[in-house]
Amino acid sequence: PSARNALAYQAAFSAFPRLRLICSTERTVENVGCHRLGACAMERGGVFLRRPELTISPVIDRIGGGDAFAGAMLLALMQK
Repeated sequence: PSARNALAYQAAFSAFPRLRLICSTERTVENVGCHRLGACAMERGGVFLRRPELTISPVIDRIGGGDAFAGAMLLALMQK
């Protein structure tokens, strides 16, 4: 993870002792119609996972993308 994200992960894990996993998207905006979207996760204890970026083009509407990501992560964790 970037130094900035590593500090944020450390702060979150310190503030919330029962927190086991942090997941987020990583979006790179090339232009209004082309984005690169990836994902990462950090587990308590230092295991860091990153998925390769996918190029999304054309971008029609990005509203709700974070909600869809969160829903998919919750479903995957519940099926684990």
